[in-house]
Amino acid sequence: MQLHTVHTDSALGRWTLTLGQPDAPLAPFVDCFWDGVGSTEFARSKILPDGRCFLIFNLGGEHAVLPAEGAPRPYRRAWFSGLHDAHLQIESTTWSHLVGVRLQPEGAYRLLAAPMSDFACRVYESDEVFGAVLERLAERLAACAGAAGRLALLQAWLAVRLREARGWHPNVSHAMQRLFHGGGRVRVDALAGELGVSQKHLIHQFHAQVGMAPKRVARIVAFNRVLARLGGAAPKDWATIAQDAGYYDQPHFLREFRRFTGSTPREYLREKLPDELDVAVTQVNFFQDPAR
Repeated sequence: MQLHTVHTDSALGRWTLTLGQPDAPLAPFVDCFWDGVGSTEFARSKILPDGRCFLIFNLGGEHAVLPAEGAPRPYRRAWFSGLHDAHLQIESTTWSHLVGVRLQPEGAYRLLAAPMSDFACRVYESDEVFGAVLERLAERLAACAGAAGRLALLQAWLAVRLREARGWHPNVSHAMQRLFHGGGRVRVDALAGELGVSQKHLIHQFHAQVGMAPKRVARIVAFNRVLARLGGAAPKDWATIAQDAGYYDQPHFLREFRRFTGSTPREYLREKLPDELDVAVTQVNFFQDPAR
């Protein structure tokens, strides 16, 4: 595993973040591993939908998810987050220690071996999904002396779980590659035609193995293309960015952006954290092809 460590010491807080890129056998199924420990001067951060799922271990501090509707829900030792098509807010104490893995959609399907629609737009405490398995893994992670050891342990555990697991149906693999390569601008009827199946059949396969319909996945892809274009600076021409991403007019673009981020584009850029710290609070986007 290739590691990269960043130390942040600023007005926002003091944080040490170690990122791990998975070894080749896991690369199609895992986007990255990370270990973040430190304190921040803010209590809430946003997780934006990026077409990934998360498995997170809490080795210190208190954390809760604040959904768009309903009361905050605390999470204690470990939790799993499925695909989302709207932003989440995470509330934490000023000091925390989190270890996590960001899973590609197929990696999550292989790990859970269950209908992914059951996990879409939801966050579960680990014992609701894995029983006591992750509790034991969390104890082993806490006993490791350093970030490198923790991430190596997490990768080894995942490698065993995913090695013999069943992967996506070829229809789903093909459709997901087309959606990502096309920036979310591929029509569902065109995908179904390429595969020789009905739209209803393809949508059913997506619900079972991805978690949501291909059209919703396409919207997430298009939104992340916009984020990739933005980088950290405000563009001179918002209309061109919206058009290039496939939005039919600027009001459509603004509605989608607010749904995904809870902010206008300008508010998002103004509130955005430094990239390294974004990773630590799982807000950053490494937008990549899921079949890389």
